[in-house]
Amino acid sequence: MSVQDEIFDYIETNYQDEPVTASEIAEKKQLSRNTVSHYLNRLADEGFLKKIKSKPTIFVYEKNKSNFDPFKQLIGYEGSLRSMVKQFKSSVMYPNGLPLILNGASGTGKSFIAKLIYEYAKEMEQISKEAPFVVLNCADYGNNPELLSSVLFGYVSGAFTGATQEKKGLLDEANGGYLFLDEVHNLTSENQEKLFLLIDSGKFRRLGENEKWKKTNVRLIMATTEDTQSTLLTTFRRRIPYEVILPQFFTRPLNERIELVRLFFQQESIKINRKISVSHTLIDELSKTDFDGNIGQLKNHIKVLVANELSEQFTDRIIIPSLNSKETTILTFLPENSEKEPEFSLSSLDRLKGELETIQTFSELREKSKSIIFLVESCFSDSNKHIETQISAYFSLFGHYNIEEVVAEVLKQYGFLANKLQRKTIARLLYFFSDYGYLFDTKLIIENNDQAAFRKFFEVASGLLTIYEEHPLRSNFNLLISAYLLNEFEITSEINALIVMHGKDNAKTLATTVNEMIGDYVFDYFGMPSFISTQEIIKEIVSYTRKVDTSNGLVILVDMGSLEKIYSSLKGNVNGDLIVMNNVSTSLSLEVGMKLHQNVSIRELEQLDLDYFKVDRQYFEGVSQKPNILIACLSGQGISTKIKDIFTKHLSDEVEVLTFDYLQLVNKCQNFDEVFFKNTIAVITTPKIENSKQPILSVEEIVNDTETLSNLQPYLDQQAVKECGNDILKLFTIEGASDRLNFLNPERVINEVGEVIEAYEEYYQITFPNFVRINLFLHMSLMIERILTNGEKENTDFIIKDTADFEKFRDFSDVLFSKIRKKYNISIPISEYGMVYQLVSQITG
Repeated sequence: MSVQDEIFDYIETNYQDEPVTASEIAEKKQLSRNTVSHYLNRLADEGFLKKIKSKPTIFVYEKNKSNFDPFKQLIGYEGSLRSMVKQFKSSVMYPNGLPLILNGASGTGKSFIAKLIYEYAKEMEQISKEAPFVVLNCADYGNNPELLSSVLFGYVSGAFTGATQEKKGLLDEANGGYLFLDEVHNLTSENQEKLFLLIDSGKFRRLGENEKWKKTNVRLIMATTEDTQSTLLTTFRRRIPYEVILPQFFTRPLNERIELVRLFFQQESIKINRKISVSHTLIDELSKTDFDGNIGQLKNHIKVLVANELSEQFTDRIIIPSLNSKETTILTFLPENSEKEPEFSLSSLDRLKGELETIQTFSELREKSKSIIFLVESCFSDSNKHIETQISAYFSLFGHYNIEEVVAEVLKQYGFLANKLQRKTIARLLYFFSDYGYLFDTKLIIENNDQAAFRKFFEVASGLLTIYEEHPLRSNFNLLISAYLLNEFEITSEINALIVMHGKDNAKTLATTVNEMIGDYVFDYFGMPSFISTQEIIKEIVSYTRKVDTSNGLVILVDMGSLEKIYSSLKGNVNGDLIVMNNVSTSLSLEVGMKLHQNVSIRELEQLDLDYFKVDRQYFEGVSQKPNILIACLSGQGISTKIKDIFTKHLSDEVEVLTFDYLQLVNKCQNFDEVFFKNTIAVITTPKIENSKQPILSVEEIVNDTETLSNLQPYLDQQAVKECGNDILKLFTIEGASDRLNFLNPERVINEVGEVIEAYEEYYQITFPNFVRINLFLHMSLMIERILTNGEKENTDFIIKDTADFEKFRDFSDVLFSKIRKKYNISIPISEYGMVYQLVSQITG
């Protein structure tokens, strides 16, 4: 049961007849007030509670609302499909509903999900219990668009030959409910235009009707297997806020694939009313098969397996062995519930949940990790004597018959030699995540320095979590295991190093061997196909440099390829010093690895005598060997990238344009790193960096025409200087915001944002300068659309200190945005408020 469900159950049991506040629930359930407030607001948005604005805000139980959630039938509801489910619910709860497209290959569950959306709308009383659910497969009329139009919209007498009387269409039939248009890419442009007119106005005309309009109140769900960019009109796509891409079976997390296999066997067991015993190996084979028909094909395949054995076996238990194994170990599926995993101590779970919900940063998680691990360990009941056996049974489903040995092997790859207790603790953690992972659904902020300092621990944890693949809470699982590893193991080397070799496992084998022999996580690795080009190798390494901290330098060992080409292509992507060496071998890797383990400097490595190894090397220092322009914006990477695009359009290829984290660039400018800036021709920021020892061009001054780009004329001619300045000015205007909104009405949303800006001015008793005002317009309008389309995701790259001033700002902003939140049915993450706070605090101090 999720934390949200637990809170609702508690209110349903104790507060049906009286209002309740977040503080009361927080005190009773020993949770943080902010956490409780978040879930209460979500319950209010979903219609289970009524929110009454007062001081403090109170919530009232809605007696006519059911706590039944049809989406809980989805495997992945609390897992990989979690963000999608939130979008489905948002589309239902928006006034009169929002149309959406389900995009996915055959067999991914589009029709099933469409029906769940309809059921959820009924449960939430957004449509009546008797509301229709009408299905039209547009592919059935792919060769006859006029017939499709008549079926969809209806027709009047005389509309075509044989139309002797007026006939209603499916839009009439679906009135008050849902119309599900499957294979919607078969709609002609004309029919798409008719539909987006319906979406805009709720009106349509029957075939053959030229004057009278018909009204209908119908909600649309569409499905397609095709690329909507090429098959649907742009004007039609823009009317559809949500396009949800459903994952294929093989891309789902492995634990969910296992659950799907188990579910279909259980369904067959119920259908034939017999016990079914299935080998572990068969479940492993099925969960790791890439079915072309996805979940639908898997279901049919299992049906055939059961049917074949049913005709051969006549006992009350059907045994289905693996096709490629003589394994006799089996799992039993019964018409009733199968055996549950061990029950954990509820008191320990409650304490664990309370502990986790007080943590907001990785630093706090690291500090409290020992007590958290202790609580996880204590959740395993002492009375359960078979817990280790059940852990082994669980992981055997994933092809791991001794999970502690698997843990030991993974750790050894990174130079960690774990004892039995450490291996057992990690095994229990992994097992615990399978059923109680939802407890780790906390908004953890990972600071940039944490990402840089602890990346290698995150990599080790990621290697241990391969069975969870794309689980949406995997990053939180990763952080907890990383915190545990940080307290148990040590990584000495500070300079990142990479081994790149041709062949599937050569680089992995060499890096693993060296890490294990040195007893330190020194080397990462890339394995390349035998016939890959040097350019493709470079592309992979560039991708790596963007993920790691290269300020201390980077060492790359390669087996073959053009050393000069690799060096020249990589040098602009490394912040610190770069060394590339060729002809990598075990002895060379050990020599370099040991030096890195001893934390020698890059300059000492550059002096290393390599004659014995017959190795060439190249070495450089600085941010880029090209003339370069550095760009950073306080409001985030998005605006920086847009400014970069403007300069890239006007500059020649000889100049490199790079975006940087604003705070990191502040540090470089104020402390003036001469080597770092040796080829930099301009630093462009917003706002301007104070006390900078490096000359700064402020975007604000460019927009206000108090600064020009004329000093870039060696690289920009006079006309390009003018065009570049105009493009920047246009970006920071209402027109710039309008051009970047894809489906929100620019005039309307900018008016709504304008009300918020005016409220800030009144609250702080200030008047924003034009540039700050435009920046706020641009940022907040794009923020609303970003949240609508991508969901309420925290931006973990943006860090804001939770000071008393920010808390007041956030609470006030929550009130200011209430109208917008209600209208668009969105929640605004704390990180988004943090970015607005940074912009506002430029003026307020």
